[in-house]
Amino acid sequence: MQAVLPSMIGSGGGKIVNVSSVAALIGMQNTAAYAAAKGGILGLSRQAAIQDASEKIRVNVLAPGTIETPILGDIPKELYDVMIAGTPAGRLGNPDDVASMALHLHGSGGDLVTGQTFVVDGGGTAH
Repeated sequence: MQAVLPSMIGSGGGKIVNVSSVAALIGMQNTAAYAAAKGGILGLSRQAAIQDASEKIRVNVLAPGTIETPILGDIPKELYDVMIAGTPAGRLGNPDDVASMALHLHGSGGDLVTGQTFVVDGGGTAH
């Protein structure tokens, strides 16, 4: 945001989608520093959304849950099965799920949306 906001201000606006995590929204074991960092993204984004709304700048946040990436390759099958069981959609997310939401917010679907956090987690935080 530091790099792009100056050029957006006064030039017709723009849209920013920051990426946080569901860890910023729910408690999880052994993730204090991670959760604090991701929570900071939420606060910073809300502040920018309010501060720059008059410049037609929209700032929103994506908060993905567990996403199927190579980092999951080393987890035990039992843990993977627990993660699936805790997701009402019956599957973990994939990078395309997150990208689709970002594209929606960057398109006309995000023209009047600002200061919001969108959870992409298959219903995992809906419990």
